[in-house]
Amino acid sequence: MLRTGSYTSALSLILVRWGPLIGPGKAFDTSRFFIFCGNALGSPYGSASPVTIDPDSGEIYGPEFPLVTIRDDVKYQTPFPKWLMFRIHKIVLDDLGAKQVAIVIGGSMGGMNVLEWAYYGPDYVKSIVPMATSACHSAWCISWGEAQRQSIYADPKYRMCTSAWLN
Repeated sequence: MLRTGSYTSALSLILVRWGPLIGPGKAFDTSRFFIFCGNALGSPYGSASPVTIDPDSGEIYGPEFPLVTIRDDVKYQTPFPKWLMFRIHKIVLDDLGAKQVAIVIGGSMGGMNVLEWAYYGPDYVKSIVPMATSACHSAWCISWGEAQRQSIYADPKYRMCTSAWLN
């Protein structure tokens, strides 16, 4: 299993960033293993995000999109309805028939996701390789994240929740 995090284009950058390691006889041997690369929930290049069209309203979710965390990719509680528990990437692997994961690898935000996969234990996930990551953020990192969020919130196009914000 290859976990890459939230890159700007999930498919193209997988090959750029990981290509030299993927293929028959390489570190991620495609003749022996099925490679699964799940993107981050909330990323506009993932399964659903603030720029996803709400099927009920026909408008983008915008700031009404539910708050998501790294944990939500592995273990996600949907807000519709709140009692239903999902493990998004685990569900995909289960549907594909995976009984065990040989390795979960990722850097930065993907590395945080790797740490969440360790929760399943060594009977399901044999190895983890978290790179350039941490289990928690420092005050410095939290402040930078908040500054980034506030700059988005300050954008009048974002506050109006219009598709013009996407252009």
